[in-house]
Amino acid sequence: MENGPQTLTVMVQRDVAERFSARPATAAYGSLSIAVQYGMEVRRELTLSARAFFPQPKVESTVVHMTRRSVPAVHPRDVRLFRQVVRAAFAYRRKTLVNSLVLALALDRARVERAVTTAGIRLEERGERLDLAAFARLADALAER
Repeated sequence: MENGPQTLTVMVQRDVAERFSARPATAAYGSLSIAVQYGMEVRRELTLSARAFFPQPKVESTVVHMTRRSVPAVHPRDVRLFRQVVRAAFAYRRKTLVNSLVLALALDRARVERAVTTAGIRLEERGERLDLAAFARLADALAER
């Protein structure tokens, strides 16, 4: 990440662009949203109709401009654990955050519940409702023994 480009301007399918810039509690929000927004500021520039291309694809395209943040959006103590927690939270989208973390990370339920509570998150919450800051707090709480 540190050695990557400072800016990117890409054309992607509209649904991918929506995932890059999605906010919590939206259908497009997921681990890709968090991974991109952790290190980049995302701006959707324009959307092109399928009719703008020949041959005409079955999807619309969006031009997205991403600029590297001077510092990451959040500062978890252990970035590797932060990424694992994010992926685990979305591994079982229909389950609660606690159940997803227990299953995906093979952690003890009591430890996960303590960490979720310490991070100020409701035990019934689902991962797709958490913002980057909540994921960072949760990763930090899980890092504590």
